Amino acid sequence: MLQLGFSLLGALALWSVAALLAVGGFVQQYLPEGAPDEVLPYFLLAAGAALCGFLLLPGVVYAFRRLSGLPPKPLVRLPLWLRPTLLIFALPLLLLLGNWVYARGQLAWLLLPPVHALSVGLPILWFVHLALLDLSAGSSQRRWGVFSVGLVLAPAVSFFFEILFALALFLVWSFWVSARPDLMNEFTDLVQRLEQARISSEELLEILKPYIAQPAVIFASLAYFSLLVPLVEEFSKSLGVWFLANRNLSPAGGFAAGVLGGAGFALAESLALTSTGAGWALAVFTRIGTGVVHILASGLLGWALARAWGQGKYLHLGAAYLLAVLFHGTWNTLSVLLVLSYLPGVLNDVDLVFLSAIQGELIPYALALLALLAFLSILAMNRTLYRQSEIQASSADVV
Repeated sequence: MLQLGFSLLGALALWSVAALLAVGGFVQQYLPEGAPDEVLPYFLLAAGAALCGFLLLPGVVYAFRRLSGLPPKPLVRLPLWLRPTLLIFALPLLLLLGNWVYARGQLAWLLLPPVHALSVGLPILWFVHLALLDLSAGSSQRRWGVFSVGLVLAPAVSFFFEILFALALFLVWSFWVSARPDLMNEFTDLVQRLEQARISSEELLEILKPYIAQPAVIFASLAYFSLLVPLVEEFSKSLGVWFLANRNLSPAGGFAAGVLGGAGFALAESLALTSTGAGWALAVFTRIGTGVVHILASGLLGWALARAWGQGKYLHLGAAYLLAVLFHGTWNTLSVLLVLSYLPGVLNDVDLVFLSAIQGELIPYALALLALLAFLSILAMNRTLYRQSEIQASSADVV
Protein backbone atom coordinates (compact mmCIF):
# COMPACT_ATOMS: atom_id res chain seq x y z
CA MET A 1 0.00 0.00 0.00
CA LEU A 2 2.84 2.39 0.82
CA GLN A 3 4.54 1.69 -2.51
CA LEU A 4 1.27 2.11 -4.42
CA GLY A 5 0.44 5.44 -2.79
CA PHE A 6 3.98 6.81 -2.96
CA SER A 7 4.49 5.91 -6.62
CA LEU A 8 1.06 7.08 -7.76
CA LEU A 9 1.23 10.43 -5.95
CA GLY A 10 4.82 10.91 -7.11
CA ALA A 11 3.86 10.31 -10.74
CA LEU A 12 0.94 12.74 -10.56
CA ALA A 13 3.11 15.37 -8.87
CA LEU A 14 5.88 15.02 -11.46
CA TRP A 15 3.44 15.24 -14.37
CA SER A 16 1.93 18.36 -12.82
CA VAL A 17 5.39 19.90 -12.54
CA ALA A 18 6.13 18.93 -16.15
CA ALA A 19 2.91 20.59 -17.33
CA LEU A 20 3.68 23.80 -15.39
CA LEU A 21 7.21 23.91 -16.81
CA ALA A 22 5.92 23.40 -20.35
CA VAL A 23 3.40 26.21 -19.90
CA GLY A 24 6.15 28.42 -18.48
CA GLY A 25 8.31 27.61 -21.50
CA PHE A 26 5.55 28.57 -23.93
CA VAL A 27 4.94 31.84 -22.07
CA GLN A 28 8.67 32.63 -22.01
CA GLN A 29 8.95 31.78 -25.71
CA TYR A 30 6.44 34.39 -26.77
CA LEU A 31 7.75 37.18 -24.57
CA PRO A 32 9.56 39.91 -26.53
CA GLU A 33 12.81 39.33 -24.63
CA GLY A 34 12.57 35.52 -24.65
CA ALA A 35 15.80 34.04 -26.05
CA PRO A 36 16.16 30.37 -27.09
CA ASP A 37 18.72 29.68 -24.35
CA GLU A 38 16.25 31.02 -21.78
CA VAL A 39 13.31 29.01 -23.12
CA LEU A 40 14.96 25.63 -23.66
CA PRO A 41 15.61 24.77 -19.96
CA TYR A 42 11.85 24.88 -19.27
CA PHE A 43 11.17 22.16 -21.86
CA LEU A 44 14.20 20.06 -20.90
CA LEU A 45 13.15 20.08 -17.26
CA ALA A 46 9.57 19.28 -18.30
CA ALA A 47 10.78 16.26 -20.30
CA GLY A 48 12.84 15.06 -17.34
CA ALA A 49 9.93 15.40 -14.90
CA ALA A 50 7.57 13.63 -17.31
CA LEU A 51 10.04 10.75 -17.79
CA CYS A 52 10.49 10.32 -14.02
CA GLY A 53 6.72 10.26 -13.63
CA PHE A 54 6.38 7.48 -16.20
CA LEU A 55 9.16 5.50 -14.52
CA LEU A 56 7.10 5.45 -11.31
CA LEU A 57 4.22 3.66 -13.04
CA PRO A 58 5.70 0.12 -12.95
CA GLY A 59 5.89 0.42 -9.17
CA VAL A 60 2.21 1.36 -9.15
CA VAL A 61 1.25 -1.62 -11.32
CA TYR A 62 3.28 -4.20 -9.40
CA ALA A 63 2.05 -2.93 -6.04
CA PHE A 64 -1.54 -3.01 -7.27
CA ARG A 65 -1.16 -6.57 -8.57
CA ARG A 66 0.31 -7.63 -5.24
CA LEU A 67 -2.61 -6.10 -3.32
CA SER A 68 -5.07 -7.72 -5.73
CA GLY A 69 -3.51 -11.17 -5.33
CA LEU A 70 -2.54 -11.32 -9.01
CA PRO A 71 0.68 -13.13 -10.01
CA PRO A 72 3.58 -10.84 -10.95
CA LYS A 73 4.58 -10.83 -14.58
CA PRO A 74 6.76 -8.63 -16.80
CA LEU A 75 4.91 -5.55 -18.00
CA VAL A 76 6.69 -5.47 -21.36
CA ARG A 77 8.94 -7.99 -23.11
CA LEU A 78 11.58 -6.02 -24.95
CA PRO A 79 12.78 -7.25 -28.33
CA LEU A 80 16.43 -8.23 -28.61
CA TRP A 81 17.44 -5.01 -30.37
CA LEU A 82 16.16 -2.95 -27.41
CA ARG A 83 18.41 -4.66 -24.87
CA PRO A 84 20.80 -2.28 -23.01
CA THR A 85 23.90 -4.01 -24.41
CA LEU A 86 22.85 -2.94 -27.90
CA LEU A 87 21.07 0.32 -27.08
CA ILE A 88 24.23 1.86 -25.63
CA PHE A 89 25.68 2.06 -29.14
CA ALA A 90 22.94 4.57 -29.98
CA LEU A 91 24.29 7.06 -27.41
CA PRO A 92 26.90 8.72 -29.70
CA LEU A 93 24.23 9.13 -32.37
CA LEU A 94 21.85 10.67 -29.85
CA LEU A 95 24.50 13.14 -28.68
CA LEU A 96 25.28 14.14 -32.27
CA LEU A 97 21.58 14.46 -33.05
CA GLY A 98 20.97 16.54 -29.93
CA ASN A 99 23.90 18.81 -30.68
CA TRP A 100 22.62 19.30 -34.24
CA VAL A 101 19.10 20.07 -32.98
CA TYR A 102 20.45 22.50 -30.37
CA ALA A 103 22.40 24.37 -33.05
CA ARG A 104 19.19 24.87 -35.05
CA GLY A 105 17.80 27.12 -32.31
CA GLN A 106 14.14 27.65 -33.09
CA LEU A 107 12.99 24.00 -33.06
CA ALA A 108 15.25 22.92 -30.21
CA TRP A 109 12.46 23.37 -27.65
CA LEU A 110 10.39 20.72 -29.47
CA LEU A 111 12.99 18.22 -30.70
CA LEU A 112 15.69 18.26 -28.03
CA PRO A 113 13.67 17.23 -24.91
CA PRO A 114 13.03 13.59 -25.99
CA VAL A 115 16.64 13.26 -27.19
CA HIS A 116 17.75 14.75 -23.87
CA ALA A 117 15.76 12.22 -21.83
CA LEU A 118 17.10 9.27 -23.83
CA SER A 119 20.71 10.51 -23.79
CA VAL A 120 20.72 10.87 -20.00
CA GLY A 121 18.87 7.62 -19.34
CA LEU A 122 20.70 5.23 -21.68
CA PRO A 123 24.11 5.08 -19.94
CA ILE A 124 22.44 4.70 -16.53
CA LEU A 125 20.34 1.83 -17.88
CA TRP A 126 23.49 0.22 -19.27
CA PHE A 127 25.38 0.50 -15.98
CA VAL A 128 22.45 -1.04 -14.10
CA HIS A 129 22.22 -3.88 -16.62
CA LEU A 130 25.92 -4.72 -16.21
CA ALA A 131 25.82 -4.37 -12.42
CA LEU A 132 22.84 -6.74 -12.02
CA LEU A 133 23.81 -9.22 -14.75
CA ASP A 134 23.14 -12.82 -13.53
CA LEU A 135 22.40 -11.61 -9.98
CA SER A 136 19.19 -12.27 -8.08
CA ALA A 137 17.78 -8.78 -7.55
CA GLY A 138 14.46 -9.81 -5.99
CA SER A 139 10.96 -9.46 -7.39
CA SER A 140 10.00 -6.92 -10.02
CA GLN A 141 7.96 -5.09 -7.39
CA ARG A 142 11.00 -4.82 -5.12
CA ARG A 143 13.27 -3.63 -7.94
CA TRP A 144 10.89 -0.92 -9.10
CA GLY A 145 10.11 0.10 -5.53
CA VAL A 146 13.76 0.63 -4.63
CA PHE A 147 14.35 2.47 -7.90
CA SER A 148 11.35 4.75 -7.21
CA VAL A 149 12.72 5.65 -3.77
CA GLY A 150 16.06 6.56 -5.34
CA LEU A 151 14.33 8.52 -8.10
CA VAL A 152 12.08 10.69 -5.91
CA LEU A 153 12.55 10.34 -2.16
CA ALA A 154 16.37 10.27 -2.06
CA PRO A 155 16.82 13.51 -4.10
CA ALA A 156 14.16 15.23 -1.99
CA VAL A 157 15.86 14.23 1.28
CA SER A 158 19.28 15.21 -0.07
CA PHE A 159 18.04 18.57 -1.30
CA PHE A 160 16.41 19.34 2.06
CA PHE A 161 19.52 18.63 4.12
CA GLU A 162 21.92 20.23 1.63
CA ILE A 163 19.87 23.42 1.70
CA LEU A 164 19.79 23.20 5.50
CA PHE A 165 23.58 22.94 5.67
CA ALA A 166 23.96 25.77 3.16
CA LEU A 167 21.70 28.01 5.26
CA ALA A 168 23.68 27.15 8.38
CA LEU A 169 26.92 28.10 6.66
CA PHE A 170 25.33 31.30 5.39
CA LEU A 171 24.20 32.23 8.91
CA VAL A 172 27.69 31.65 10.30
CA TRP A 173 29.14 33.79 7.51
CA SER A 174 26.50 36.50 8.11
CA PHE A 175 27.40 36.77 11.82
CA TRP A 176 31.08 36.96 10.92
CA VAL A 177 30.52 39.71 8.33
CA SER A 178 28.20 41.71 10.59
CA ALA A 179 30.97 41.91 13.18
CA ARG A 180 33.27 43.63 10.66
CA PRO A 181 31.89 46.95 9.34
CA ASP A 182 34.40 47.11 6.48
CA LEU A 183 33.24 43.74 5.11
CA MET A 184 29.60 44.68 5.66
CA ASN A 185 30.01 47.83 3.57
CA GLU A 186 31.81 45.85 0.86
CA PHE A 187 29.03 43.25 0.81
CA THR A 188 26.35 45.95 0.55
CA ASP A 189 28.20 47.48 -2.39
CA LEU A 190 28.43 44.04 -4.04
CA VAL A 191 24.68 43.49 -3.71
CA GLN A 192 23.96 46.87 -5.26
CA ARG A 193 26.21 46.10 -8.23
CA LEU A 194 24.57 42.70 -8.74
CA GLU A 195 21.12 44.30 -8.75
CA GLN A 196 21.89 46.14 -11.98
CA ALA A 197 19.46 45.13 -14.71
CA ARG A 198 20.49 42.70 -17.49
CA ILE A 199 24.05 42.22 -16.28
CA SER A 200 26.04 39.98 -18.61
CA SER A 201 27.79 36.79 -17.49
CA GLU A 202 31.18 38.35 -18.25
CA GLU A 203 30.42 41.36 -16.06
CA LEU A 204 29.08 39.08 -13.33
CA LEU A 205 32.30 37.05 -13.38
CA GLU A 206 34.45 40.17 -13.18
CA ILE A 207 32.45 41.36 -10.16
CA LEU A 208 32.55 38.02 -8.34
CA LYS A 209 36.07 36.90 -9.28
CA PRO A 210 37.87 38.66 -6.39
CA TYR A 211 35.52 36.92 -3.96
CA ILE A 212 35.55 33.50 -5.65
CA ALA A 213 39.37 33.54 -5.69
CA GLN A 214 39.59 33.93 -1.91
CA PRO A 215 41.17 30.81 -0.33
CA ALA A 216 38.48 30.80 2.36
CA VAL A 217 35.73 30.72 -0.28
CA ILE A 218 37.43 27.92 -2.20
CA PHE A 219 37.97 25.86 0.93
CA ALA A 220 34.37 26.44 2.04
CA SER A 221 33.13 25.30 -1.37
CA LEU A 222 35.32 22.21 -1.24
CA ALA A 223 34.19 21.40 2.31
CA TYR A 224 30.55 21.70 1.29
CA PHE A 225 30.66 19.82 -2.02
CA SER A 226 33.39 17.33 -1.12
CA LEU A 227 32.34 16.41 2.42
CA LEU A 228 28.84 17.53 3.42
CA VAL A 229 27.17 16.71 0.09
CA PRO A 230 28.65 13.17 -0.18
CA LEU A 231 27.77 12.44 3.47
CA VAL A 232 24.15 13.42 2.86
CA GLU A 233 23.73 11.87 -0.58
CA GLU A 234 25.29 8.50 0.25
CA PHE A 235 22.91 8.16 3.17
CA SER A 236 19.83 9.26 1.25
CA LYS A 237 20.59 6.99 -1.72
CA SER A 238 20.47 3.98 0.62
CA LEU A 239 16.92 4.75 1.84
CA GLY A 240 15.45 2.16 -0.53
CA VAL A 241 17.72 -0.50 0.96
CA TRP A 242 16.62 0.45 4.48
CA PHE A 243 13.03 -0.40 3.53
CA LEU A 244 14.28 -3.99 3.03
CA ALA A 245 15.93 -4.25 6.46
CA ASN A 246 13.68 -7.11 7.64
CA ARG A 247 13.56 -9.02 4.33
CA ASN A 248 16.54 -11.40 4.84
CA LEU A 249 18.48 -9.49 2.24
CA SER A 250 21.50 -11.32 0.80
CA PRO A 251 24.72 -9.41 0.01
CA ALA A 252 23.92 -9.73 -3.71
CA GLY A 253 20.39 -8.50 -3.07
CA GLY A 254 21.72 -5.57 -1.05
CA PHE A 255 24.14 -4.68 -3.83
CA ALA A 256 21.31 -4.86 -6.39
CA ALA A 257 19.04 -2.67 -4.25
CA GLY A 258 21.83 -0.14 -3.76
CA VAL A 259 22.55 -0.07 -7.49
CA LEU A 260 18.88 0.57 -8.31
CA GLY A 261 18.57 3.32 -5.70
CA GLY A 262 21.76 4.97 -6.94
CA ALA A 263 20.56 4.72 -10.53
CA GLY A 264 17.29 6.47 -9.68
CA PHE A 265 19.17 9.23 -7.88
CA ALA A 266 21.68 9.61 -10.72
CA LEU A 267 18.90 9.83 -13.29
CA ALA A 268 16.97 12.51 -11.41
CA GLU A 269 20.09 14.56 -10.69
CA SER A 270 21.45 14.30 -14.24
CA LEU A 271 18.13 15.21 -15.84
CA ALA A 272 17.99 18.33 -13.68
CA LEU A 273 21.62 19.46 -13.96
CA THR A 274 21.92 19.00 -17.73
CA SER A 275 18.79 21.05 -18.50
CA THR A 276 20.58 24.37 -18.83
CA GLY A 277 20.65 24.24 -22.63
CA ALA A 278 24.08 25.82 -23.11
CA GLY A 279 26.76 23.22 -23.85
CA TRP A 280 24.11 20.48 -23.82
CA ALA A 281 26.12 17.63 -25.39
CA LEU A 282 29.18 18.23 -23.18
CA ALA A 283 27.02 18.43 -20.04
CA VAL A 284 25.25 15.15 -20.83
CA PHE A 285 28.51 13.40 -21.70
CA THR A 286 30.26 14.47 -18.49
CA ARG A 287 27.30 13.29 -16.40
CA ILE A 288 27.96 9.71 -17.55
CA GLY A 289 30.91 9.57 -15.16
CA THR A 290 28.84 10.99 -12.31
CA GLY A 291 26.20 8.34 -12.92
CA VAL A 292 28.62 5.42 -12.64
CA VAL A 293 30.14 6.90 -9.46
CA HIS A 294 26.67 7.21 -7.88
CA ILE A 295 25.78 3.63 -8.83
CA LEU A 296 29.03 2.14 -7.51
CA ALA A 297 28.86 4.01 -4.19
CA SER A 298 25.22 3.06 -3.60
CA GLY A 299 25.79 -0.55 -4.60
CA LEU A 300 28.74 -0.80 -2.22
CA LEU A 301 26.69 0.62 0.65
CA GLY A 302 23.71 -1.65 -0.12
CA TRP A 303 26.03 -4.67 -0.10
CA ALA A 304 27.50 -3.57 3.26
CA LEU A 305 24.05 -2.98 4.78
CA ALA A 306 22.93 -6.50 3.83
CA ARG A 307 26.09 -7.98 5.37
CA ALA A 308 25.64 -5.94 8.54
CA TRP A 309 22.03 -7.09 8.98
CA GLY A 310 22.69 -10.70 8.04
CA GLN A 311 26.18 -11.30 9.42
CA GLY A 312 26.66 -8.56 12.01
CA LYS A 313 29.51 -6.91 10.07
CA TYR A 314 28.82 -3.36 11.22
CA LEU A 315 32.47 -2.31 11.10
CA HIS A 316 32.48 -3.25 7.42
CA LEU A 317 29.35 -1.11 7.00
CA GLY A 318 31.10 1.91 8.50
CA ALA A 319 34.14 1.33 6.30
CA ALA A 320 31.95 0.97 3.19
CA TYR A 321 30.12 4.21 3.99
CA LEU A 322 33.38 6.09 4.44
CA LEU A 323 34.75 4.58 1.22
CA ALA A 324 31.63 5.63 -0.69
CA VAL A 325 31.87 9.15 0.74
CA LEU A 326 35.59 9.31 -0.07
CA PHE A 327 35.08 8.21 -3.67
CA HIS A 328 32.12 10.58 -4.14
CA GLY A 329 33.97 13.41 -2.40
CA THR A 330 37.04 12.97 -4.60
CA TRP A 331 34.85 13.16 -7.68
CA ASN A 332 33.18 16.34 -6.40
CA THR A 333 36.53 17.91 -5.47
CA LEU A 334 37.89 17.42 -8.96
CA SER A 335 34.63 18.70 -10.47
CA VAL A 336 34.74 21.90 -8.40
CA LEU A 337 38.39 22.49 -9.33
CA LEU A 338 37.57 21.86 -12.98
CA VAL A 339 34.82 24.49 -12.89
CA LEU A 340 37.17 26.96 -11.20
CA SER A 341 39.87 26.26 -13.78
CA TYR A 342 37.48 27.39 -16.53
CA LEU A 343 36.91 30.75 -14.80
CA PRO A 344 39.63 33.03 -16.19
CA GLY A 345 42.19 34.05 -13.61
CA VAL A 346 40.46 32.61 -10.55
CA LEU A 347 42.96 29.91 -9.62
CA ASN A 348 45.86 32.11 -10.75
CA ASP A 349 44.90 34.62 -8.09
CA VAL A 350 44.97 32.06 -5.29
CA ASP A 351 48.20 32.02 -3.32
CA LEU A 352 48.10 28.25 -2.75
CA VAL A 353 50.62 26.00 -4.43
CA PHE A 354 48.42 22.95 -5.00
CA LEU A 355 45.59 25.05 -6.46
CA SER A 356 47.55 27.54 -8.50
CA ALA A 357 49.47 24.65 -10.09
CA ILE A 358 46.21 23.20 -11.41
CA GLN A 359 45.19 24.83 -14.67
CA GLY A 360 42.58 22.27 -15.68
CA GLU A 361 44.64 20.19 -18.10
CA LEU A 362 44.98 17.16 -15.83
CA ILE A 363 41.61 17.27 -14.07
CA PRO A 364 39.53 15.83 -16.95
CA TYR A 365 41.94 12.88 -17.16
CA ALA A 366 41.68 12.33 -13.41
CA LEU A 367 37.88 12.37 -13.65
CA ALA A 368 37.96 9.94 -16.56
CA LEU A 369 40.25 7.64 -14.56
CA LEU A 370 37.88 7.73 -11.57
CA ALA A 371 34.90 6.95 -13.80
CA LEU A 372 36.77 4.03 -15.38
CA LEU A 373 37.74 2.75 -11.92
CA ALA A 374 34.10 2.94 -10.82
CA PHE A 375 32.97 1.09 -13.95
CA LEU A 376 35.53 -1.68 -13.49
CA SER A 377 34.64 -1.94 -9.80
CA ILE A 378 30.98 -2.48 -10.70
CA LEU A 379 31.94 -5.29 -13.07
CA ALA A 380 34.24 -6.84 -10.45
CA MET A 381 31.57 -6.72 -7.72
CA ASN A 382 29.03 -8.27 -10.08
CA ARG A 383 31.30 -11.20 -10.95
CA THR A 384 32.39 -11.70 -7.31
CA LEU A 385 28.83 -11.75 -6.01
CA TYR A 386 27.76 -14.06 -8.83
CA ARG A 387 30.52 -16.56 -8.00
CA GLN A 388 29.62 -16.40 -4.31
CA SER A 389 25.96 -17.11 -5.06
CA GLU A 390 26.98 -20.06 -7.28
CA ILE A 391 29.15 -21.50 -4.50
CA GLN A 392 26.31 -21.10 -1.98
CA ALA A 393 23.86 -22.76 -4.35
CA SER A 394 26.25 -25.68 -4.92
CA SER A 395 26.76 -26.11 -1.18
CA ALA A 396 23.01 -26.14 -0.62
CA ASP A 397 22.58 -28.83 -3.28
CA VAL A 398 25.24 -31.02 -1.63
CA VAL A 399 23.61 -30.68 1.78
